[in-house]
This record gives sequence, C-alpha cells and structure tokens, in this order.
Amino acid sequence: MKSLMEGLRANAPADVAGLAVEKVVDYASGVDGLPAANVVEFDLAGGNKLIVRPSGTEPKVKAYLFAQRPTRDQAEQLLADLESAATAIMQ
Repeated sequence: MKSLMEGLRANAPADVAGLAVEKVVDYASGVDGLPAANVVEFDLAGGNKLIVRPSGTEPKVKAYLFAQRPTRDQAEQLLADLESAATAIMQ
C-alpha cells in the first residue's frame, strides 16, 4: 500500500479511463483546513474524480469514483470505465 501511494504521488497518471487528469490533490499535508491524510485525489475532465486512499482497518486500498454525464446510463457506463481504470492503476 505504501509503495502504491508513493507511486501515485510521484507518477500521477495523465489520464484515467480516457479522461485527462486536470489536477492532483495530495492530502498528505492537509488541504483547505482538513488534517493531513494519506489520500490522493485526481480531478478529471468534466468534473469527474478518482480518490485513492488506504483502508484504515484492512490491508487494502480504496477508490472513490465520481462520474458526471448527461444521462444516468452514460454516468453508469463512465463509473464502470473508471472502476476498471482504477483497478488497473492500483495493481
């Protein structure tokens, strides 16, 4: 987990599921008054996001996905694409 998080910080992907990574937010030093946390947020094109953090209670890494599209079906398809991309990134 440690090496994965270090790798995401050092070598952020240029895109996730075909969406450009527009901004990387590293919570290691705290963000906007929030305490420091082992969390990396990837702000993607179109207001979409991928947030990665290790579990605090289990030996696994969690990904939080946010998808915006004009229709529910399109958003669900994007979520599936983001899930596949996140799985690949975290291996």
